[in-house]
Amino acid sequence: MTLKRRLTTIFMMLIAAFVIGGTQIAAAHASETELELLGVTEEAYDLARDEAAVAYNNELVAMGWLSADEAAELNEATRFANLGRGQYYDVLDKDVFIADALGVSVSELESAENAADAAKLAERVAEGRLTEEEAADHAALDAFEATIDEDAVLAQSLGISEAELAAARAANTSYSDLLDQLGLTRAEVNDAEEAVYAELVANAVADGTLTAEQAAEFEDGCNGGHSGGRGRNNNTPTIPSNDA
Repeated sequence: MTLKRRLTTIFMMLIAAFVIGGTQIAAAHASETELELLGVTEEAYDLARDEAAVAYNNELVAMGWLSADEAAELNEATRFANLGRGQYYDVLDKDVFIADALGVSVSELESAENAADAAKLAERVAEGRLTEEEAADHAALDAFEATIDEDAVLAQSLGISEAELAAARAANTSYSDLLDQLGLTRAEVNDAEEAVYAELVANAVADGTLTAEQAAEFEDGCNGGHSGGRGRNNNTPTIPSNDA
């Protein structure tokens, strides 16, 4: 499951891209804490990320999701391709490529990212820009979100198995075409997805993982904007696909 700054993704959505002093908590590049934990310089990290982007794009070419020309354009700009919006198009894990380029494991990369985000939160609390309660909510929501298997949610919402979902991706089937094959509309899948998430949230409240208030914030922050599964926000360029 692709990691895209898990500690910031859901919580930032909940508080409308919460901004402190004009700058979001989430950083565009690796923080000093992350660099220190990974044992690399900022320059080395940036070079590794560029290398990872090229490897990622080239793998998408091999899988048939990108043309060689599309990959060449992205590689020149050292940007990761964005096949489309939503969980369905998360066919590769960017962190696998970044970790490989850095010479570390994915778990080591994730641990460094999480530690860096936690350090940033602690700093904001110490500065009085974030309350202890908000920080606690942040941690609880992130821990809950990290337990969600988004492919499983999408497959259940589509009424298919995860193996069938993987097969559709392997065949380079666009999300629109998959919906046509299944006789579903986006609205129907979105409604089904809402129901799946509602059940997950209700279970989390029942077992004490989330408070009722945190559950309400999670649902409020995630409503709408589905298109192929909730997926995650990112700023990478979108490559035209068969989903037009």
